[in-house]
Formats: sequence, C-alpha cells, structure tokens
Amino acid sequence: FLGVVVDKGDGTIEITFPDVGRPLLFTARADGLWQNPDYGWRVAAITNASGVVTNLAVNAMVFDRVGFVDAWAPWAIAVNIALVICALAWWGWTNGFLSRRLFAEPEAMIGLAPRLAGYLGVTLTLVLLVGFGVLLATRPTVAILHGPDLVMRVLLYLPVAIAVCAVPMTVWSVIGFGDGPRARFAQVGYALTTLAIVVVLLFAWHWNLHPFAQL
Repeated sequence: FLGVVVDKGDGTIEITFPDVGRPLLFTARADGLWQNPDYGWRVAAITNASGVVTNLAVNAMVFDRVGFVDAWAPWAIAVNIALVICALAWWGWTNGFLSRRLFAEPEAMIGLAPRLAGYLGVTLTLVLLVGFGVLLATRPTVAILHGPDLVMRVLLYLPVAIAVCAVPMTVWSVIGFGDGPRARFAQVGYALTTLAIVVVLLFAWHWNLHPFAQL
C-alpha cells in the first residue's frame, strides 16, 4: 500500500510509505530507475502500450495505480467526518436520555424504536472505527492482514450488525417523526447520522472489512 506519488519536476519523485511515516525522495538514475539515498530502494515505472504509467515497482513489490474511488485520502476524510457525527449523535442521545430521566426534560420527538436502532447503530460504528484505529496503531499492518486474531474477526462482523440497524434507520430518515419544527429538526439530525453510518458501511465494503470478503 503506497500513498501519493508526487513528481517534483526536477527529475525526482516523492513517495509516501505509511510504514515509514514520512515521504521519501527518489532521485533519477541513468538506467531509467529512481533510487532513495537513505534506504537504497529502487523504483521503476511500468507503462501500458499507450505509455501511461499503470504500476510502480518498488524493489520486488509492484503497486497498482488507483483512481479517486480507490484512493485512501478521500475515504479517510469521509470516515473521519462520519466518526465525528456518530460521536456527537451518541453523546446527544445519551445526554437526552439522562436529562429526561433525571431532570424531567420534554419527551424526545424520535420514538423509542428509532432511537434504539440509531443508538445501537452509532455505538457499533464507533466500536468498529475505534477498534480498527487501535489495531492499526498498536500492531504492524502486515501482522493484521496475515494473522487476524479474535478481536479482528469480531470487528469484521460488526458491519453486518450495523447494516441491520441502518436499514430501518434509512426508512425513518425518509418518513420523519411528525410535523413541526422540532420534528423536522430531529429528522434532519437522524438522517445525517444515518448517512454517516452508511458511509462507514460503504468504506467497510469497499476495503473488504467484512466477513463476506473471505468467501
């Protein structure tokens, strides 16, 4: 997995390696390759019949050129936004529940069933994202991919449970919770939370972070 490859315009290229933690500069060689002076790694561009670069070979590893949908950066931005929305929704529903029970606040506009589905959905989504974040921060990527332990296997099944919550949430997001400003405001917030959960599900599906990827 490579990050962005940048042509510096002076015969050098800059490649981001996630495991290294910083971009590495590669200088051009006379034989058409690029080499990094720090690690000695060599890079070769592989082109198709039209001369378009389709792959990049780094030593013995070959990496595919990916488009926008397969790039990591857009997904990372979308998932981080979804994480913030889910965290705010979880805090809001938790705070609302405690306020109604402890301080006799007005009853919620959203019914019990939609609230339960939403609360479970955002809770599982937060567990999924935080769980993967902790794994990536504490274990090498290669170890995660080639030796999934029990925690990893449990996390891979969470998108299925999240999808079960997301289906009725989508329906409630469309039909709403009644008329009036409070009901409309609640519907918008609920729909935004549902959209955040769907984004995480699309992320999990696209990057094969689900049990069906093993079939």
